[in-house]
Amino acid sequence: MMPARHYSPQRQQRNPLGHLDRARLPSPAEFYGDELDSLKGAGTWRDALCPFHGDKRPSLRVNVHTGAYRCMACGEGGSDLIAFLRRRDGLSFRDACRRLGCWVEGVAWK
Repeated sequence: MMPARHYSPQRQQRNPLGHLDRARLPSPAEFYGDELDSLKGAGTWRDALCPFHGDKRPSLRVNVHTGAYRCMACGEGGSDLIAFLRRRDGLSFRDACRRLGCWVEGVAWK
């Protein structure tokens, strides 16, 4: 039988790099309204010009409740605002979260 592991208090502290706080994410409806010039329609799923390819007619569908998106022409899609920013702007996860204002900086370990 293996002995129980004992963790030092340092091991239980927060990550010094920071963490995501989903409560700080902007509303998907406001975000897509600001980021996509041509958001059209009503209801949960709305249409816009796709920023991932040259689009003349709206083919990008965005969910204004969850932030999910899918282009019906090129197939690009994701599950939330973070995925959208990462793909569109080529950002890392942490940088996309910082731009959205939902990244909480960590505390350095002593």
